[in-house]
Amino acid sequence: MHEDLTLHSPGFERTIYFIGRGESKEPEDPKLFFQKMFPDKRHFLTRQIHSDITLEADHSIDGDYYREADGIYTLDCSIALSVRAADCVPIVYYSTQSSLTGVLHSGWRGFEKKALTKAMQKIKGEGLFKTIDDIIFVVGPHIHADNYEVGEDVYSRFDPIFLHPHSSNPEKRLLDQKRLLLQEFAEMGVCPRSVLWMNEDTYSSTQFFSHRKGDTERNYLAVRCTAANEQKESSKN
Repeated sequence: MHEDLTLHSPGFERTIYFIGRGESKEPEDPKLFFQKMFPDKRHFLTRQIHSDITLEADHSIDGDYYREADGIYTLDCSIALSVRAADCVPIVYYSTQSSLTGVLHSGWRGFEKKALTKAMQKIKGEGLFKTIDDIIFVVGPHIHADNYEVGEDVYSRFDPIFLHPHSSNPEKRLLDQKRLLLQEFAEMGVCPRSVLWMNEDTYSSTQFFSHRKGDTERNYLAVRCTAANEQKESSKN
């Protein structure tokens, strides 16, 4: 499935793609798939390791697959970005003041490590935005708390406010990723109106893959940035 969402800011347009079951399976060759999807862009997909690492993509990098990382960003509108996820939370972010565009994958390990916070600290430290109010976040489909069962090895790492009791197994808890992300947004000073939620539960949805449901395939969240001058040239052709 391809669902796209187009968002505008002064001088730029971001198109976001939610890629799920499609023809009932994950693309066999993601590189070829994204070459066809973005014929006018160079595409980067990170090798995700459930880390707090965010890196910059530019044309000095060899190959279409970046080093091990769970976040990637660019200032270059000729580059498209994507992340893979099944039940973890995929996030697109972009600046309303520049071409800055990024993607990030965060599961429970990413939330424990504050991966999104560290990404914003890194990018702001490089002078790529002035204030968090300049950044818009789009949160993609992920597993909801009702279906995210975890054992003590995971739930013991989190404050009980992020957990719900399991209805049938007292040794398990239900982890609330949305609440974890809301807390991280609050700690960063992100205004609620700067966040757009795609409230699809990967576990209960027929449109997306879910690891907890037994799927081995993954969903993709991809984004492309188009500058205003590109839009004008495209409209002429």
